Amino acid sequence: MATSNQINRTTGHCYLPVTILLLALGLGNFLSGPSICLAQQTSDAIEFSSPLYFGDEDTGSVTITVTRSGSGNKAVTVDYATGKGLATAGIDYTPQSGTLSFATGETRKTFSIPLLDDPFAEGSETVQLALTKPTGGAVLGNQATGRLYIMDNEHRGSLLDNAFNGATLPTDFVSSIALQPDGKVLAGGTFAQPNSTNRIRIIRLNSDGSRDASFTTVGRGPDGRVHALAVQPDGKIVIGGEFTHVGSTDRTRIARLNSDGSLDTSFDPGSGVSGSVSPGVYTLVLQKDGKILVGGNFDSVNGVIRKTLARMNANGSVDVGFNSGGGISSFDMNFLAPWISGIALQTDGKVLISGQFTDVDGLTRINVARINADGSGDVSFNPGAGVIGDVASVETIALQPDGKVIIGGDFTTVDDLGRSGIARLNANGSIDLSFDPSTGVKDRDDAGVTTAGLVTSLLVQSDGKILLSGTFLTVDEINRHGIARLNGDGSLDGTFGPYFGTTYRNELGYEETESVAAMALQLDGKILIGATFVSPDGTQTNRVSRLLSTNIRTSSFEFSTPSTSATETNATVSVKVSRFGDSVEAFTLDYGVSGGTATPGADYAPKSGTFRFGPLEVEKTITISIFDDPIAEDDETINLSLFNVSSGALLGSPTNHTVRIIDNQKPGNLDFSFAEINIPVPPGNLPPVTAIAIQKDGKVLVAGNFASVNATGHPGIVRLNPNGSIDPSFVPQAPAGAQILQFLQMGLQPDGKIVGGFNGVTRLNTDGSVDTRFAPDLGFVNSLTVQPDGTFFVSDEIFDSLNRVNLNEVVRFQADGSLDPGFGPTQIDDWATAMAGQPDRKVVIGGFFTLVNGVPQNRIARLNADGNVDTLFNTGSGIQGMNSAVYALAIQPDKKVIVGGEFTSVNNVSRTNLVRLNGDGSVDTSFGRGAGPNDFVESIAVQADGKVLIGGGFTSVDGFPRIGLARLNTDGSLDTGYNPKLTFSDVISLSSIAIQPDGKILIGGFFTAVNGAARGGVARLNGDVSSLKLFTAPRSPGSPFRMTLTSQPGKQYRIDVSTDLVNWSPVKTISATGVLLEFEDTSTTSAGARFYRAVLAAP
Repeated sequence: MATSNQINRTTGHCYLPVTILLLALGLGNFLSGPSICLAQQTSDAIEFSSPLYFGDEDTGSVTITVTRSGSGNKAVTVDYATGKGLATAGIDYTPQSGTLSFATGETRKTFSIPLLDDPFAEGSETVQLALTKPTGGAVLGNQATGRLYIMDNEHRGSLLDNAFNGATLPTDFVSSIALQPDGKVLAGGTFAQPNSTNRIRIIRLNSDGSRDASFTTVGRGPDGRVHALAVQPDGKIVIGGEFTHVGSTDRTRIARLNSDGSLDTSFDPGSGVSGSVSPGVYTLVLQKDGKILVGGNFDSVNGVIRKTLARMNANGSVDVGFNSGGGISSFDMNFLAPWISGIALQTDGKVLISGQFTDVDGLTRINVARINADGSGDVSFNPGAGVIGDVASVETIALQPDGKVIIGGDFTTVDDLGRSGIARLNANGSIDLSFDPSTGVKDRDDAGVTTAGLVTSLLVQSDGKILLSGTFLTVDEINRHGIARLNGDGSLDGTFGPYFGTTYRNELGYEETESVAAMALQLDGKILIGATFVSPDGTQTNRVSRLLSTNIRTSSFEFSTPSTSATETNATVSVKVSRFGDSVEAFTLDYGVSGGTATPGADYAPKSGTFRFGPLEVEKTITISIFDDPIAEDDETINLSLFNVSSGALLGSPTNHTVRIIDNQKPGNLDFSFAEINIPVPPGNLPPVTAIAIQKDGKVLVAGNFASVNATGHPGIVRLNPNGSIDPSFVPQAPAGAQILQFLQMGLQPDGKIVGGFNGVTRLNTDGSVDTRFAPDLGFVNSLTVQPDGTFFVSDEIFDSLNRVNLNEVVRFQADGSLDPGFGPTQIDDWATAMAGQPDRKVVIGGFFTLVNGVPQNRIARLNADGNVDTLFNTGSGIQGMNSAVYALAIQPDKKVIVGGEFTSVNNVSRTNLVRLNGDGSVDTSFGRGAGPNDFVESIAVQADGKVLIGGGFTSVDGFPRIGLARLNTDGSLDTGYNPKLTFSDVISLSSIAIQPDGKILIGGFFTAVNGAARGGVARLNGDVSSLKLFTAPRSPGSPFRMTLTSQPGKQYRIDVSTDLVNWSPVKTISATGVLLEFEDTSTTSAGARFYRAVLAAP
């Protein structure tokens, strides 16, 4: 057979679309070696319908589809076979092979693979699939190979070593771990003293994970991050990082501590490690002679030129006998400051280095190299084209006993061959083709796109298996978050599979994926890890943990999650109990309620009992009935527990579960009667929702940068029914010449038509069609507000082609879209990002400007009805602070103006990001005298009772935690009883707030959940409990007076009567038991005017 050299070494793929893969059917192994590329395809192509197939092990079988494309004008055949993967033939599946025959015109064929259910917790396993030997002139398509994933129905047992208790350990990032010979553990990073803000940056733990009190650096430790640790045989500890002092003593980026944590003054590095661009020491390796290899980002050590790599003597002086000559440098414009993050010492004294560089002692070496014992470049170690990727780096390097070299980092190719994050080199630097990690390590970026993962730490076990850790989500497309283990051939080790690394919410409400930055291997095979996590393997710990060498196989029982949320309107809530480990035997365990703030019988039906797990059973469910009550109250909890597991099994963690009952009346809680909406965050983290408007009929218009709502196409604007469902009768159109409709600002005219702006202004009819009679000439719209009479103000930016500059202006339009000649236009020197119209046709504007019609107006101004500056509104020096701006405005009925944005003072009065101005522009000193929001405010809405809702990027208000949304009392202080619970995936931003007539609140922004329930971009919150209302029925002469009172159960109301609205007399006091209360006044049956009022008598 003729071969071709048209193989792309970067991807390993043929340039032409035909590839033949060889399969040794007898051995069940794919043969390695180059692909064979044939002539250009002219015949039918046969391939798998998908590169990946999935099947649950307890479903019996999975069907694989093979397709033919092309003319299909004759019969063809192709052979298929299963091959070696992580699954074991005969135990996990029945191997299959055979021939598929396609008749003339036939385009699809299938074959089935029987799956064998076993009681063992093995994790997901794989089976390779291959097509070979096409006949009848057919060729193999691009997907001539595939992979079947067998999903284990047993839950993998925990890897966490519960004998190591790290619950009170570092409270920030751990970047380095070192193991002492006595089993004690050193951890370095940026962390603080437990339960304190006193930063210590290095800690020592006993072998059980408790803190070693004999080792302390408090008040005398390093003042910057500790990146690297190395323990000497005498117990002293060399540290490297970004610090400049240890205690009060100068120690620039390298130091040595005594075994008790105090500074070893006999180790004196002089002026230390220095550099011009973010210098630091990233790695340390001790030689047997006591000398210390130092790698990092630096230019000199104690004044001696040493670029990124140096060797120091045992007393801290520079070893001048170790010199890399031409040095280590970079000619890549992406990283002009080279650095070394990995060092491995060979037995012959040669040194392997990795990091980010392109040149070593005059040799071209991209990100990995070997140095001779004297520091010169080793020409015998040549990695060819080097390690490449998008700003690639080799973060870590490890040496095998046979001299082969494992490298890990952020890269996609090694010597032009595809390798994602992990690879092995031969002793001469060439890539080791016998080590095949398949698709390698992968991660996802903020947009959800799969990217190369990052490996930051490597360890080689005595059995040849390789531990890797870092920031990644999959290894060889199998879930492995942050840590994994490979077999000696590069395949994933299925016996080591933590469900470590699930995303968690940090203290600001962001979702984060945990990563493992450092590892250390104990002699007993247990693995110490340090990271950014707080819950490794599903169990609460704090950044330092110890893992077992293999997953626990003994059956253990625990709740699937530590908590569940349910609204009162849910009839029931279900809580799952899972078995982890093997499911060979039958076991029992008890469950029951163990407390909580909810009242049994009133809020829920208590439940207890015994579960009996038979063989192969891995999950049971506790179902609890929830009772709805009409009382607006705080959320309540039900605590469940597991206990009394039968002999031979274990209780895992968590064995306690909290059910949170979300009150469906409490103001600020999610209104579950409003349908779930999901508006994804668009690329570039643009605001998904920028404007919300409520129609008179209760329907809701939502506008923003989105392209879809609930996975259906709705570019730019959507209308929701009062219950939150999408209104299909609203079909928006884009204006002429535009591909999509973009409404970043929006308002409603009295006739229900919609005025919106972004690149110009468009008006939509009530059905969403474009009003073609409406065509105001405008540029880029920064803000827009519609007045009650249908006129509207616009701030836009236009291009002056004569002077070739951008001009900003404020204009007013008539309701029909024609320019209002009685107003301006008003010229401003920068954007006006917020506007609010007054009933007297004046308008307040805010933004980035400093001049209005040439008059100094710092970020805020009020314009008269003719567009001139209103000199009666005087804000003095205006909005102040670095990069200050106004993003939101709201005008109260008394003409006071609430201003939100990003600022620190207003007219020299301290106000952080929120202020209220009097009608004359002066600061209202009675409003907002606390600390205020700690970050920008971008949306404001005033309730009927005068309370103020604010949204933005803040995480606290007046020192109280409030993420993105808060409510203020009428004096500007925080309404502490109003605490909405929003979750944000990345950016904290709440750009829109709208209040319905019934007081319910619509919000729009970057949030992904409310009260723990999924809500993306738009949600509705409960408003306050309805105000007291009296309803009267028609009265017949001589009959008593009857009326109905809206009430809140548990409250007492006093009914008063008067004949003149001045003098009032009590008639009766009533305790409410429901939301409606009927009252009958039997004291009078005569005609005549009588007035009634209801007063809340007791809370």
